[in-house]
Amino acid sequence: MIIALIEPTVRLVKNLKENNYVSKIEDIKRLGWSVFRSVMLLYVLTLAVLYFT
Repeated sequence: MIIALIEPTVRLVKNLKENNYVSKIEDIKRLGWSVFRSVMLLYVLTLAVLYFT
């Protein structure tokens, strides 16, 4: 659960430091798919841990 809290926070701080702002629809789509992949990875890892314990 700590990973689920740390990863978005690190991403936000990194974007704020680099002044990355979403301005185009392509950026929003790319960001959405990126977040979707990381959520699915966390979901699969959680299921694997629950299955094997």
